[in-house]
Amino acid sequence: MDTGADGYRSVSSLIDAGDTDSAIEAVDKILVTDPTDYKAWILKAAAFESQGNTDAALWAYDKACEGDGMFWPYLRKAQLLHRMERFDEAVVVLDEGLLIDPGYPGLWEAKGLVLEDLTRPDDALECFGRALALDDSYGWSWFGLARMLVYADALDQALAACDKALTLVGDDESLASFRDYVQGKRAG
Repeated sequence: MDTGADGYRSVSSLIDAGDTDSAIEAVDKILVTDPTDYKAWILKAAAFESQGNTDAALWAYDKACEGDGMFWPYLRKAQLLHRMERFDEAVVVLDEGLLIDPGYPGLWEAKGLVLEDLTRPDDALECFGRALALDDSYGWSWFGLARMLVYADALDQALAACDKALTLVGDDESLASFRDYVQGKRAG
Protein backbone atom coordinates (compact mmCIF):
# COMPACT_ATOMS: atom_id res chain seq x y z
CA MET A 1 0.00 0.00 0.00
CA ASP A 2 1.31 3.44 -0.96
CA THR A 3 2.09 5.48 2.17
CA GLY A 4 2.12 8.72 0.22
CA ALA A 5 -0.78 11.09 -0.34
CA ASP A 6 -2.32 8.77 -2.94
CA GLY A 7 -2.37 5.88 -0.48
CA TYR A 8 -4.04 7.98 2.19
CA ARG A 9 -6.57 9.31 -0.35
CA SER A 10 -7.31 5.74 -1.40
CA VAL A 11 -8.07 4.75 2.20
CA SER A 12 -10.18 7.90 2.68
CA SER A 13 -12.14 7.01 -0.45
CA LEU A 14 -12.82 3.53 0.92
CA ILE A 15 -14.09 5.03 4.18
CA ASP A 16 -16.25 7.54 2.30
CA ALA A 17 -17.70 4.69 0.21
CA GLY A 18 -18.58 2.79 3.39
CA ASP A 19 -16.04 0.02 2.74
CA THR A 20 -14.49 0.36 6.17
CA ASP A 21 -13.27 -3.24 6.37
CA SER A 22 -11.17 -2.74 3.22
CA ALA A 23 -9.97 0.62 4.58
CA ILE A 24 -8.80 -1.02 7.81
CA GLU A 25 -7.11 -3.78 5.83
CA ALA A 26 -5.29 -1.17 3.69
CA VAL A 27 -4.22 0.79 6.76
CA ASP A 28 -2.91 -2.36 8.40
CA LYS A 29 -0.64 -2.86 5.37
CA ILE A 30 0.72 0.67 5.85
CA LEU A 31 1.26 0.03 9.55
CA VAL A 32 3.29 -3.11 8.84
CA THR A 33 5.80 -0.86 7.08
CA ASP A 34 5.63 1.94 9.65
CA PRO A 35 3.76 1.19 12.89
CA THR A 36 4.20 4.81 14.02
CA ASP A 37 2.51 6.41 10.97
CA TYR A 38 0.10 8.77 12.73
CA LYS A 39 -1.81 9.48 9.50
CA ALA A 40 -2.51 5.77 9.06
CA TRP A 41 -3.69 5.50 12.67
CA ILE A 42 -5.98 8.50 12.16
CA LEU A 43 -7.46 6.82 9.08
CA LYS A 44 -7.93 3.59 11.01
CA ALA A 45 -9.69 5.54 13.76
CA ALA A 46 -11.91 7.21 11.16
CA ALA A 47 -12.84 3.79 9.75
CA PHE A 48 -13.69 2.54 13.23
CA GLU A 49 -15.77 5.69 13.81
CA SER A 50 -17.65 5.02 10.58
CA GLN A 51 -18.43 1.55 11.91
CA GLY A 52 -19.71 3.08 15.15
CA ASN A 53 -16.90 1.44 17.12
CA THR A 54 -15.89 4.40 19.27
CA ASP A 55 -13.76 2.34 21.68
CA ALA A 56 -11.61 1.06 18.81
CA ALA A 57 -11.49 4.58 17.34
CA LEU A 58 -10.24 6.03 20.63
CA TRP A 59 -7.62 3.26 20.82
CA ALA A 60 -6.45 4.08 17.28
CA TYR A 61 -6.29 7.80 18.11
CA ASP A 62 -4.16 6.92 21.15
CA LYS A 63 -1.80 5.01 18.84
CA ALA A 64 -1.71 8.03 16.50
CA CYS A 65 -0.79 10.27 19.44
CA GLU A 66 2.26 8.08 20.05
CA GLY A 67 3.59 9.11 16.62
CA ASP A 68 5.86 11.96 15.64
CA GLY A 69 4.44 14.74 17.74
CA MET A 70 1.78 16.17 15.46
CA PHE A 71 -1.35 17.78 16.93
CA TRP A 72 -3.83 16.25 14.44
CA PRO A 73 -4.53 13.02 16.33
CA TYR A 74 -5.23 15.01 19.48
CA LEU A 75 -7.69 17.23 17.65
CA ARG A 76 -9.47 14.27 16.05
CA LYS A 77 -9.63 12.33 19.33
CA ALA A 78 -10.97 15.38 21.16
CA GLN A 79 -13.63 15.90 18.49
CA LEU A 80 -14.78 12.30 18.95
CA LEU A 81 -14.84 12.68 22.74
CA HIS A 82 -16.83 15.89 22.28
CA ARG A 83 -19.40 14.11 20.10
CA MET A 84 -19.57 11.40 22.78
CA GLU A 85 -20.26 14.18 25.33
CA ARG A 86 -17.13 13.29 27.28
CA PHE A 87 -16.32 16.97 27.59
CA ASP A 88 -13.78 16.94 30.42
CA GLU A 89 -11.71 14.28 28.65
CA ALA A 90 -11.90 16.28 25.42
CA VAL A 91 -10.47 19.36 27.16
CA VAL A 92 -7.55 17.32 28.52
CA VAL A 93 -6.78 15.93 25.05
CA LEU A 94 -7.00 19.40 23.48
CA ASP A 95 -4.62 20.75 26.11
CA GLU A 96 -2.17 17.98 25.15
CA GLY A 97 -2.50 19.02 21.51
CA LEU A 98 -1.96 22.66 22.43
CA LEU A 99 1.30 21.73 24.15
CA ILE A 100 2.47 20.43 20.76
CA ASP A 101 1.20 23.36 18.68
CA PRO A 102 -0.32 26.33 20.51
CA GLY A 103 -0.28 28.23 17.22
CA TYR A 104 -2.95 26.16 15.47
CA PRO A 105 -6.27 28.05 15.66
CA GLY A 106 -8.38 24.93 15.08
CA LEU A 107 -7.28 23.52 18.44
CA TRP A 108 -8.36 26.71 20.21
CA GLU A 109 -11.67 26.73 18.34
CA ALA A 110 -12.32 23.08 19.26
CA LYS A 111 -11.52 23.80 22.90
CA GLY A 112 -13.89 26.77 22.83
CA LEU A 113 -16.69 24.54 21.53
CA VAL A 114 -16.13 21.99 24.29
CA LEU A 115 -15.96 24.67 26.98
CA GLU A 116 -19.19 26.13 25.62
CA ASP A 117 -20.86 22.75 26.16
CA LEU A 118 -19.41 22.69 29.68
CA THR A 119 -21.14 26.06 30.23
CA ARG A 120 -17.86 27.84 30.78
CA PRO A 121 -18.50 30.90 28.60
CA ASP A 122 -15.60 33.00 29.88
CA ASP A 123 -13.09 30.24 29.13
CA ALA A 124 -14.75 29.53 25.77
CA LEU A 125 -14.64 33.24 24.90
CA GLU A 126 -10.91 33.27 25.59
CA CYS A 127 -10.38 30.22 23.34
CA PHE A 128 -12.35 31.67 20.43
CA GLY A 129 -10.43 34.92 20.88
CA ARG A 130 -7.11 33.06 20.77
CA ALA A 131 -8.17 31.19 17.62
CA LEU A 132 -9.05 34.48 15.94
CA ALA A 133 -5.86 36.18 17.12
CA LEU A 134 -3.97 33.44 15.26
CA ASP A 135 -6.17 33.52 12.15
CA ASP A 136 -9.09 35.91 11.87
CA SER A 137 -10.44 34.11 8.81
CA TYR A 138 -11.95 31.29 10.91
CA GLY A 139 -15.61 32.05 10.31
CA TRP A 140 -16.92 29.48 12.77
CA SER A 141 -14.68 30.92 15.49
CA TRP A 142 -16.40 34.25 14.91
CA PHE A 143 -19.73 32.46 15.39
CA GLY A 144 -18.46 30.89 18.63
CA LEU A 145 -17.21 34.28 19.78
CA ALA A 146 -20.63 35.79 19.02
CA ARG A 147 -22.39 33.15 21.13
CA MET A 148 -20.08 33.79 24.07
CA LEU A 149 -20.49 37.56 23.74
CA VAL A 150 -24.25 37.04 24.10
CA TYR A 151 -23.54 35.25 27.41
CA ALA A 152 -21.56 38.33 28.43
CA ASP A 153 -24.45 40.57 27.29
CA ALA A 154 -22.09 42.34 24.86
CA LEU A 155 -24.74 42.42 22.16
CA ASP A 156 -23.20 45.05 19.87
CA GLN A 157 -19.96 43.07 19.76
CA ALA A 158 -21.91 39.82 19.29
CA LEU A 159 -23.75 41.30 16.33
CA ALA A 160 -20.47 42.47 14.77
CA ALA A 161 -19.00 38.98 15.28
CA CYS A 162 -22.09 37.45 13.61
CA ASP A 163 -21.66 39.78 10.64
CA LYS A 164 -17.98 38.84 10.35
CA ALA A 165 -18.89 35.13 10.53
CA LEU A 166 -21.54 35.51 7.83
CA THR A 167 -19.04 37.32 5.61
CA LEU A 168 -16.52 34.49 5.99
CA VAL A 169 -18.83 31.47 6.08
CA GLY A 170 -21.40 32.66 3.59
CA ASP A 171 -25.09 31.93 3.66
CA ASP A 172 -25.70 29.63 6.62
CA GLU A 173 -29.17 29.22 8.09
CA SER A 174 -28.10 28.59 11.69
CA LEU A 175 -25.73 31.55 11.64
CA ALA A 176 -28.30 33.87 10.05
CA SER A 177 -30.92 32.71 12.55
CA PHE A 178 -28.57 33.40 15.46
CA ARG A 179 -27.80 36.84 14.04
CA ASP A 180 -31.55 37.56 13.94
CA TYR A 181 -31.81 36.39 17.56
CA VAL A 182 -28.99 38.74 18.62
CA GLN A 183 -30.56 41.61 16.66
CA GLY A 184 -33.91 41.00 18.39
CA LYS A 185 -32.32 40.72 21.83
CA ARG A 186 -30.40 43.93 21.18
CA ALA A 187 -33.55 45.76 20.07
CA GLY A 188 -35.31 44.93 23.12
